[in-house]
Amino acid sequence: MAPRVPSLRDMERISGWGRAAGVLATGLLATGAWACDTCRPRVEAGIYNEHFLGRLALTLMPLLVVLWLVVLIVWSPWSDARPRASSRRSFTQEESS
Repeated sequence: MAPRVPSLRDMERISGWGRAAGVLATGLLATGAWACDTCRPRVEAGIYNEHFLGRLALTLMPLLVVLWLVVLIVWSPWSDARPRASSRRSFTQEESS
C-alpha cells in the first residue's frame, strides 16, 4: 500500500507556528555555499580583496544603527526603563537580617 499524498485540505490545517517552525528548520539545516577545488581560489580572491573591509562595514552598519537606537531608547531621559540612582533601594544592616 502506497503512502497517502497530503491533500490541499491537509495543508490548510498546518498552523502558522508549524509553518514558521518548518521555515526555521529549513534555514538551520541548509548547507552553506561551496565551490569546486578549481574555482574555490578564484571565489575566495573575489571575496577577500581590497574592498572586503568596506563591504563588511556596510554589512554591519544596520546592526550598529539598530543597537544605537536601542541604547538611545533605553538610556533616554524620558524612558522608564532607565536605571536611576533614586529608584535603587539601599539596604542597611538591620533590614537585611
